[in-house]
Amino acid sequence: DMRVHLLGDVVSAFRFLAKRDRFCEAPTPDLILLDLRLPYFTGTALLHERRRRPAWRTIPVVVLGATDEDELICRA
Repeated sequence: DMRVHLLGDVVSAFRFLAKRDRFCEAPTPDLILLDLRLPYFTGTALLHERRRRPAWRTIPVVVLGATDEDELICRA
């Protein structure tokens, strides 16, 4: 069985991972598919926060995005 949770921005992703607000009973994901081009904050903000929090570090991330910006790719 697989459940997919779609979140439209990094703020919602933070709340989901932290199990806050409407996501208080959210499961810990087995995998994050992350678009670098999200509204409000870029996906790199989520990557930085993931590295900072020990409980999130073990969740694998697949970074997606249609970009040819070398700097953005290197930061990811």
